[in-house]
Parts: sequence; structure tokens; C-alpha cells
Amino acid sequence: MFRCSAGREEMTESKTNATSPELAMEPHRALWLEANPWIAGVLAFLIPGAGHFYQGRWFKGTIYFFCILGTFLGGMKLGDGMVVYHKADTRLPTVWYATQLLTGAVALPAYFQGLRAAQPANRPLELSSISGTLNLPFEGELKAIGPGREGVGGPAKGTLTITSERTAFSYELGGRFVGTVGDREVDLPLGGSRFLLAPQIGGGSGRAIEVSIGRNPNDHPDLQRLLIGSTPRSFMDSFEAPPDQQSLNDVYRRLGARYDMAVVFTLIAGLLNLFAIWDCVEGPAYGFGDEQPRTAPSSENAAATIATEATSANSATNSESRAAKPAQAVLKT
Repeated sequence: MFRCSAGREEMTESKTNATSPELAMEPHRALWLEANPWIAGVLAFLIPGAGHFYQGRWFKGTIYFFCILGTFLGGMKLGDGMVVYHKADTRLPTVWYATQLLTGAVALPAYFQGLRAAQPANRPLELSSISGTLNLPFEGELKAIGPGREGVGGPAKGTLTITSERTAFSYELGGRFVGTVGDREVDLPLGGSRFLLAPQIGGGSGRAIEVSIGRNPNDHPDLQRLLIGSTPRSFMDSFEAPPDQQSLNDVYRRLGARYDMAVVFTLIAGLLNLFAIWDCVEGPAYGFGDEQPRTAPSSENAAATIATEATSANSATNSESRAAKPAQAVLKT
């Protein structure tokens, strides 16, 4: 009798568990198996985390998005924007840029900027190429070379108005610089033939410029005055564009080991996104944990589950009852 009662209790417990929503839940596939893995891989390459968003894995996607892009953009900021670039004059991308390119769309502009920078038209501007007047903002310094240079130079900021005048044998620099040198307001004429303006497309937010100042009758005959600095370069012409060797030397001199650290950050971002792409295409290495069923279990399936478990419980009870009867007869005898 005791075993029969126990069987009924087990059957009652089975019915109770069967009606529980958690146990009545239908089996379901992991979310990363329900989406096209190749589409997920392409999205993960273009935008870190986008492949996981497509698969419905929002937690992992959010982590990849912020961690990978944060590492990449942090490296760009740390290196003054001159750590990700591609020089089109090389046959294949360097190992450094190929690794950075794994970060996806955020590193892809460097390839096209390299093609733009390699065009023949993108070269340093010469006096013979100036037609009309150039008006350029300037920031740098006035540097004096030769006897009598004491007290002549200093930090300079203002506007350059540059013209080119043809002479019998060459071109002569013309125009003016209006601005400040130190704490003094100046209006200096440009002159001589010293002129340098870096290519329009290149790395760094500043376009290097160097012009010579015309002679002042009060200056020493051997004194030369130069304006050396930069003029702003547009974002479209500077973002991930390849810097020239002089610009690289300048950034190395200013940043030192900080520049190398910036490059490492962008490389780490590319390698991290490689793991994210693999996770989208092949699925997680172990466990899932972030998937949810697409649909709730239907009432028909839940009822079928309850009926099946009830039948199994009744069969077990009947078997136990039959096995217990001979023992009861012996006791009566």
C-alpha cells in the first residue's frame, strides 16, 4: 500500500511539473543557427557587433561594438589620426594595414585615400602652378636665419595671401602675411623664391607650408626670414590618408612611444574583430546562454506532453501493484 501511494504521489508530481511553463517549453535551435552565417560574417566584418545583432545576440554584439570600435578610435586619437593608412605605391597592403583592415568599414577609407594620394595631380604646389591668388590660414612661427636675427622671430598666426609673379628666368613670390608674431600685430610682404606647400591629400590635419618674407631695408643684407608652419587640411583629404615622410618624422618626434602604442591599439582592434567574425560564422566555442525561443510552446504540444507523462506514470503504478500482491498474500497466510 505504501508503494502504491508513493506511485500516486510521483504521478501527481509529474502532472504538476508538466504544467510548468519552464518544463513545457519546446526544444529550440540556438539563435546563431537560425540566421544565415555568411550574412552574419559579412556584417560582423563591416561593423563590429552587427553580425551578432543580426543573429539576435544583443549582449555579445553590444560588447563587440563598443570594445572593438573604442579600441580602434582610441588608437586613432592617440596617434593624431596618422596610424591607419595605405600607400598605393606598394603592390600589396602592408601587414600592419591588412590587420587594421579587419576592423571593417572604419578602416576601409584608408585604401581609397591611398589611391587618391597616389594620383599625379596630388603633388606639392609650386610657384609656377599658382594661378590667381591663394588665401590660406596660417599657424606656425616666423624664423630668422643669419646675422641680426635676435628679436625678429616668434610664434606666428594669421592669413597668407599668396601670388606668383613671373620674372625673366623664374617665378617670384608675392603677396602678404597679416596677423601676429608673438604679441605684435604685423603686415609683412612676401618675397623671394622660397615656397613650399604640401599636397592637398595627405596624413595629418595640417598641410605644411613654408614661404619667405621679402627684404626689409632695415634688415642685415644676409638676414633671411621664413614663415614655417601649416594651413588646415579638410577632413575628407586627411582622414586615414597616407602621411609623407616629413609628417611621420614630426609625429614621431612629438609623440615618441605614444605613437607606437596607438598603432598597437588599432592592430588589437583588428584581431579582436577577427574573433567576432569567426564567432558569427561558426558559433560560440562553448555554450550559448544568450538565445531565447522564437515562439512560446503551443497548448496542443503542452497537452500531449502531460498525457504522455500521465500514461507513463500509470504504467509504472500498475507494475508496482502487481509486484506487491504476492507479498501481501504471504503475509495473510
